[in-house]
Formats: sequence, structure tokens, C-alpha cells
Amino acid sequence: MSKKMPITTITAPATTAPTRTRRILLSLAGVGLVLAATVGTAAAASPAPNAGAPDHKFCVTEWAAAVASRTVDTLRAVGDCEIDRRIATLTDLNTRTTDSKALTDTHKAQLQHSGPNPVNYDAEKAGLLALKAKIDGETDAQALRADIEQIATEFRVYLLVVPKTHLTSAGDAGALAVTKLNEMAVKLQGLIDKAAGAGKDVTQATALLADLKSKTSQAGALVAPIAGSVMPISASDVNAGPGKTAIENARTAARQAQDLLKAARADARQIIDLLKA
Repeated sequence: MSKKMPITTITAPATTAPTRTRRILLSLAGVGLVLAATVGTAAAASPAPNAGAPDHKFCVTEWAAAVASRTVDTLRAVGDCEIDRRIATLTDLNTRTTDSKALTDTHKAQLQHSGPNPVNYDAEKAGLLALKAKIDGETDAQALRADIEQIATEFRVYLLVVPKTHLTSAGDAGALAVTKLNEMAVKLQGLIDKAAGAGKDVTQATALLADLKSKTSQAGALVAPIAGSVMPISASDVNAGPGKTAIENARTAARQAQDLLKAARADARQIIDLLKA
């Protein structure tokens, strides 16, 4: 993606403490960007569709017509609209998943079309299209009502697929932030050691680094199982209840991890400020 630069011979300057500090600050900014993505994905994991989002445009007109007159035509229009908006959401999720910088390749494949995930995008889309074909060929209003009910109960796009996607992304982004903070902890330790060697009091910085490591470790333990806990959930799991509990537990873990990672990043910022003083 990036352009290749011409190879030149240069003499690298000696690495100074200020240079190392600047590099750590740049790394800290990178962690901030990862955390911003983590916060966004976990927040978006709410099971309630956002009426303002284009992929969640409710079929208000179609439902109003069906309520006013429950005919084959009005009911078919409801079914087609509800299926179309779910397919639009799945298409959008697929694009976002492909473009994601946080999701691992394995989790991308599982969300999109892999067996471990029973509600992967490909399977959901195929099932919805098959149901739409059935609805379009149906001539009985009572049968159409039963078909329409299946759209929500058999294809839990908004209650399951959407939050599963965002929670998996939050888990992967959190794991990436953990890796970056662990790398930063090593660099900060080097700065602390150098400052101590120069006679500076590093008691507070050392305590903050210990806190950073502790919070990062706790966050890592929280985000590690998120993808594995939500990936196997099926529509029937959600309908029966346990699936909703698993989703909520994963959401809680993601939010707790976010708080810990933000606090760890704040520790790093404070250590740098102390050593610069």
C-alpha cells in the first residue's frame, strides 16, 4: 500500500533520551487510536438497532399498510422490506469486517463465512434470500404472516450478528492495545533505569509502571476469551436465553477492559511527564 522509497545510505544519529521519549509518545498516540476503536466497537455492540443508521431503516410505510389492510400484497411488501434491510446490514458488516485493521484474519473469516460461527454473513444472507423467494411465491396471507415471523426469530441479525461482530472487533482491538502497552512498558522501564542511573528519584514512576503492567494484564485476561465466547452463539441460543447472557457478559468484559486500558495509558503518560520534569 505504501510507496517504496529510494534506498539511500545514511548515518543514523545516536539515540538520545529525548528521541526515545518522542518515540514512546508516538506509540502512546497509537494506543490512543486503538483504544478509540475499541470503545466505538463495544458501544456499537448494543442489541438495539439504531434507527438513524441507513442499514437499520425501519419498514414503517410497509408495516403501516399491512396494519391498515392485511392482504397478500401488503404482507409480502413487509417481508421483502424486512429481508432487504437485513441483507443491507450484512453487506455493510461484511465490508467493514474486510476493511478492519483490528480484526484478525481468522476472526474475519469466521464472521464472514466460517463454520464455527453459525450466523456468519454468508449463511445468513443465503437463508434470508431463500425465505424471500418463499415469501414472493406465497399466495396465502396466513402463511405469509408465519414467514414474516421467521425473519426475526430465525435470522437474529440485529440481536446477534451485529453485536457479535462489534464485540469480536472490540476483543481484537483490545488485544492489540495490550500488545502495544506491553511493548511500551519495556521502553518506559529503560527510561526509568536511565533516569535512576542519573540520580533522579524514580519511586513514583516505578509505582506507576507496576500499575500499568497490572492493568494491562487484567485487560488482556478480559479480552482474550471474548471472540471465542460469542462466535458459537446461534439464533436458537438467543431465542432460548443463554445466548443473550453470553453476549451481555462479553459486552461487560469489553467495557471493563476498555477502562483498564485507558487507565494504563494514563499511567504511561504520567510516567513520561515525571521523567521529563
